[in-house]
Amino acid sequence: MKRLIVGSAWSFVLLVALVVVRTLMHTPPAAIDAEPVDIMLDEAGLAQRLSESIQFRTVSFQSLMHKDRTQFTGFIEWVHTNFSLVHESLEYRQLNDTMLYRWLGSDASLKPILVTGHYDVVPVIPGSESQWQQPPFSGAIVDGLIWGRGALDDKSGVLGILEAVTYL
Repeated sequence: MKRLIVGSAWSFVLLVALVVVRTLMHTPPAAIDAEPVDIMLDEAGLAQRLSESIQFRTVSFQSLMHKDRTQFTGFIEWVHTNFSLVHESLEYRQLNDTMLYRWLGSDASLKPILVTGHYDVVPVIPGSESQWQQPPFSGAIVDGLIWGRGALDDKSGVLGILEAVTYL
């Protein structure tokens, strides 16, 4: 039993030493020297589009039987209309309710990037509606804040990606 404890202790010491040595040997990549770019954004338009996206009740449930497919279809059509440049310029595939865009770069020797997000939201807890400062699917813009399901997670991320691709 004593050999097992001593062996375990030495193994732990060796592991800690290995982690310390590897940490000290790590060299972070060189910083990229990039100039900042001024971007003119239509903030009112950005807010309006996020507000509109929130109004689609793209609620996911454990059971597909409860899913309102018309809301998902409506959202996808809305994306195609409001981000037509993205939809027309990139390769597009739809897999059920998933929109998959492929943006080919100008240099195939470079590594690709992946951006991802989801636009479905969790259900509102029944009976909790009165606790909301604004209705969960209103997309209300009040005092510069956009309210509703998906405002933070994750319609805002999906729209941010689409807005960035449109800008680029």
